[in-house]
Amino acid sequence: MTRLRVPDVIDRAAAVILAIEAAALLGIGVGYAIYTAVGPQVDVPAVVGVAAFALLMAVGLAFVARGFARGARWSRGAALTWQVLQAAAAAVVMGAAPVVAVTILLISAAVAAAAMRASARDARAEAHEG
Repeated sequence: MTRLRVPDVIDRAAAVILAIEAAALLGIGVGYAIYTAVGPQVDVPAVVGVAAFALLMAVGLAFVARGFARGARWSRGAALTWQVLQAAAAAVVMGAAPVVAVTILLISAAVAAAAMRASARDARAEAHEG
């Protein structure tokens, strides 16, 4: 069973950021769904696929945010992976929207650092126990 540790302020802040990212993905998914219904002629299967993917990612990221807020170890790897994917997307957008890209990079770095910090803190605690 996964032991839960008491999250501190940095962990809670990272969990809030993850929840905001999940809400943004939810908004993107709903936006694409609405666009499919009322927008101009579109490739419906492709747009529905993007909407469904965004909605599924939003649900998954919401679970990660919840786990991170509760101190669950399993959530750290998922949070870190998501931040790396966001950083890669920000790098692609850097030429077109540098302010947006840098903002995404900074947010991703903060959450990634919080995830790695929590793992390091647990590793130190286990070393002192054993």
